Amino acid sequence: MTALKIQSPRQDVARPASARPVSSQPVQKATALLAALVLCWVAAFAPHAMAQTFDRGHVDVFYVTSHGGELSLSMKEDITGGGVQRPGDDVVLHVSDAAWSEATAGVDGIGQATYFLPQSQNHEVIWPGWDTQPVAADGYQSIDFNFQEVSGPGEVYIFETEGFGGIKSVTDDGSYNLRTGSVINQPYPAHKHINWAFTHPGTYQMTVYASANGQSSNAVTYTWQVGGESGDAPAPAAPSGGQAGGHGGGHNSGAGHAGNHPAAPAPQGGGGTAPGPRAGGARPGPAPKAAPPAGSSGGSSSASNSGAGNAQCTPGLQPQIKDDTTSPAQWRPAQGATFYLSSNAEVNLPSNVGTVPQGKAWMIGATQVAGVPWLGANTQHESMHEHLASSVRWDITGFSGPGPMTVYSQGQLGQIVGEEWFRAAGGGYQGSKAIPRNTHVHPNWVFGAPGHYQVNITQSAQLNNGKKVSGNATINFVVGGNNPGGAFSDGHFDLGAVVNPEGGECAGGGVAGGGAAGAAGGAGGDAAAGQGLSEEELAAQGLAADGTPLAAGGFGAGFAGQDSKLFNIAAIVLGLGLLFLGIAAAHYAVKKAKSAENSAENTDDPGDGSGGPGTDGPKPPQSPQPPQAPQTAMIPQV
Repeated sequence: MTALKIQSPRQDVARPASARPVSSQPVQKATALLAALVLCWVAAFAPHAMAQTFDRGHVDVFYVTSHGGELSLSMKEDITGGGVQRPGDDVVLHVSDAAWSEATAGVDGIGQATYFLPQSQNHEVIWPGWDTQPVAADGYQSIDFNFQEVSGPGEVYIFETEGFGGIKSVTDDGSYNLRTGSVINQPYPAHKHINWAFTHPGTYQMTVYASANGQSSNAVTYTWQVGGESGDAPAPAAPSGGQAGGHGGGHNSGAGHAGNHPAAPAPQGGGGTAPGPRAGGARPGPAPKAAPPAGSSGGSSSASNSGAGNAQCTPGLQPQIKDDTTSPAQWRPAQGATFYLSSNAEVNLPSNVGTVPQGKAWMIGATQVAGVPWLGANTQHESMHEHLASSVRWDITGFSGPGPMTVYSQGQLGQIVGEEWFRAAGGGYQGSKAIPRNTHVHPNWVFGAPGHYQVNITQSAQLNNGKKVSGNATINFVVGGNNPGGAFSDGHFDLGAVVNPEGGECAGGGVAGGGAAGAAGGAGGDAAAGQGLSEEELAAQGLAADGTPLAAGGFGAGFAGQDSKLFNIAAIVLGLGLLFLGIAAAHYAVKKAKSAENSAENTDDPGDGSGGPGTDGPKPPQSPQPPQAPQTAMIPQV
């Protein structure tokens, strides 16, 4: 019997060290660290760069600034904050179904219902305007908006409502139709609002650049989504590459400089207005209530009598004038501020307006007029965003003057009066108006005779903790005659207030005696000193010694009042710093991993003679063994 030999393959017992798996834990940790750093940066700064859709609130769609004479076009909005500047092509302006209106059916040249955005603010829809005020600092006056391209599924109409119900074109060719090649001229630095109308739903785009004195800005493509409910708008088109100019100066959300608009929101919080005529032709309204007797509490400044003996009351709302004739804008104490109305303010009323009869009058309009101080109402101070839970109610609580006065918001198409705020005549007065938070509106102030008027206005509201606060100030109006000196006579101003949460409700009213000129803060003057406030009292109002607002605390406070471009640069620098830090950490981790791998190649496994647990160190290498002969198995052969 012969035996067959079968060889078994050689068994490799040891595995080369280079084939052993190397732990990836250091690399994973480095990757996680880098991802965390990037996410932190994105969380902090991405909201400023992400596209947003706006379907209500105030937007200056065309915002023109100048740096060293170089024009820049961007957008400024009061929706995500106060005076937030953004490129413009990163936003969708959504004209929702709430804008659908028959109002334009009676307008010659339109003749149909449209998606209508009125010149006077409607709080249910977006409120677009433009602002060229920042260019004045570099000597610019007249600015052209040039529409390189206008596209969409229907027609776009733009036009302006004049003070007493008429309408006019704002394009150079006199047409209401906005199309490719249209030009809108803004003859002087101003903030303006007009009427916008879109005939069909869908996506519209406008590519626009600004020009003046032979200089041109970057071009920006603005996207409008017409129709549908809130949130239906698509993402905007790819950015057009234009950079935003940096002027973070004050934001103006009501009717704009050279644009009208008393945003006329319906009264809230029980702030009903006095009954009065809603259109021209009505008789002057009933006589207002009598003024308080002489000796009643005068206009308050930093403190007023509370009615409880002679104890002083610190007002929880401290009236301020926002002065946009400076850059950046400044908030100044309102008590005693004087506004001078020259012959530029003269108008001819086509009919009675409240207590002011038809004929010659003097008016601060809802639309800015050159040479007339443009006084609006403002509830956008940072302290109001922080502390208020309600609208701010304005009440007229004192009046004196040589003639009647009526304050009202602009009416819609074909109307003079939209909503009456105040009326006063013969020492009597009545009226109130509730103004929502984060609102900027421009009513019309109409005076029936030349002379010196004093108007005391009390502002009241409720804080987040339920506490009620108020404060009042007397404003002077010098109508006709000579400028008293130190008065506000031209430019944009707002009456608002700073919230002092430690203050309370302060009784007040009536008007303080004294000449207007002596009480005036004056443009660029020391209004704070005129009011006699200490630095401590100003600090309690959130103001520095010169009357400018103090920066809010917290992250980003150092950027308060600064150009938004500075904030963007800081964000980029910080982001790059975090990125490089993450790359360095990842590089170090990879280097450490490779070092561990090389170390493993120079040592053996514990099972191959390397020092394992419980040994004092690696064992010396053993002598090489000769190759083993193949093993055989004997199988009997039959």
